[in-house]
Amino acid sequence: MHPLLIFLYCSAMCEDSITQHKRDVYDTFIHCFFPDAPSTLFHPDPCVMLSVFHSQFQPTSYHWDDIIHLVTHDISPKTWGPALWSCLYTLASSAQFQNLSLVLPLLVFLMPCHTCTTHLNSFLAQNPPAFVTSTDASTYVRHLHSTVNMIKI
Repeated sequence: MHPLLIFLYCSAMCEDSITQHKRDVYDTFIHCFFPDAPSTLFHPDPCVMLSVFHSQFQPTSYHWDDIIHLVTHDISPKTWGPALWSCLYTLASSAQFQNLSLVLPLLVFLMPCHTCTTHLNSFLAQNPPAFVTSTDASTYVRHLHSTVNMIKI
C-alpha cells in the first residue's frame, strides 16, 4: 500500500465532518503526488477511501491488514509520520518536485495533530518553500525533517 494512504487515512479518521473545501484540499493534495489520479479520489468515509486508493495504486511493501490494524488503533505522529516523510522525500526527488510547494501548505489543513500543525505553520512562515531544482526541494525536506526531529511532541 502506498505510504500516502496511511497519512490520508489517519487524517480522515480525525475528521468529524468533511466540508467541500476540505474535500477539495484532499483532492489537490492527492493530485500533487498522483497527477493522473481520478479527479475525485478522496472519500469522506476513510474505509471507502482506503478501498478506492488501494484499487487505484499498486501496493508496496505495506500489508493491508497491518495498515488497517495500525491506523485504527493509533493515530499518532508515530503512525502517520514515517509514511508522510516517505511521501515528501519521494515527491521532492521526483519530476513533480514543484508540487512540494503546494503540498506543504495543504498539510496545515490535513495533519491529524494540532501540535504538528502549529510547528509546521511556524516553519513555513520562517522558511517559505521555493525550489528551482529537485535537489533544492530535497534539501528543504531534509531541513524540515531535521527541525521536526529536534521537537519533542
